[in-house]
Amino acid sequence: KVSLLVEGIKIAQQHKKNLLVSAETFSVIYDDGVDMLTDYLEPLWDDITIVVYYRRYYSWIRSVYDESKQANPFDSVVDMVTHQFSNPQSNYTPSLHIYTPELLQRLRRRFDDNQIVLMDFHDRSRGDAVESFYCHALPHAEQACQDIRSRGPGKKSNVRRTPDQEYHELISAAIEAGKIDPPKFPGQHQALIRGVKQYANNSSTDWPRVCLSKDVLERVWRYSL
Repeated sequence: KVSLLVEGIKIAQQHKKNLLVSAETFSVIYDDGVDMLTDYLEPLWDDITIVVYYRRYYSWIRSVYDESKQANPFDSVVDMVTHQFSNPQSNYTPSLHIYTPELLQRLRRRFDDNQIVLMDFHDRSRGDAVESFYCHALPHAEQACQDIRSRGPGKKSNVRRTPDQEYHELISAAIEAGKIDPPKFPGQHQALIRGVKQYANNSSTDWPRVCLSKDVLERVWRYSL
């Protein structure tokens, strides 16, 4: 919200502090949005750093599908990806313009390379997501970095953990088909996953897979590179 940004500027300038702005919606800005962001930042700040996280397409599209599952008409992520690469301008799929390569192209039109930091979401060689951000991506955050690194055992950042995706999807499909009742109590979903694992007596990696067609796989592969 603009009002929050304005108040943030007032507080930062009053205390002579940096201002950290984070929003998932930054990835969907078009050229005019980048122009507006530039006009907002440049008159107020001499030192501007934009941190962009790269996430592998295969991981990213899985997350996008899960978040939009209630709003899109696709039965699986395979159907969604097939539609996306066959109809890139469809309203039912996230346009590829919000993915990292296109976003970087738009940002570099107005910002210099030394103002843009590209971080690998999957790289843990610099610590977990929190440590890598404050100690390597964010400039002038020495105190925050020191505090993060001084965390003792049991004080690690709270990173959300999700159950095996395949078991989760199988249970969700069974609920939608009326085969089992929806979980009603905390922990019941995890109990269902454990039950499926014991009943199946094998790993989900052994299950038959529905794959993308060869031509779509080729397009996804080229795009991912």
